[in-house]
Amino acid sequence: MKILSEFNGNEFSISSEFNSNHLIPIIKNLLFKAKNDWDDYDEVYHCCRLIEEVKTKKDMNMEFHIMKREGEHLGIALANIGLLDLNVFFKEPI
Repeated sequence: MKILSEFNGNEFSISSEFNSNHLIPIIKNLLFKAKNDWDDYDEVYHCCRLIEEVKTKKDMNMEFHIMKREGEHLGIALANIGLLDLNVFFKEPI
């Protein structure tokens, strides 16, 4: 993992390797939704499925952009590079 910037106590980094800690913000969001009866869309499942599917594509790579404060994971963005396979991201024609 490479630290890109630190600002107002927040650390912004990038990694080409997935770590289960990266999912903490998504898991927290899912727990909030479960407790508050919001909806039934499981972002954790869909995020893991997407990461695993991208790993099978030889011409596409995924980077993980991570935001942390005092060592706690606050957010993540998935960035894909290479020859993008739109079928991975859009299951229906766009």
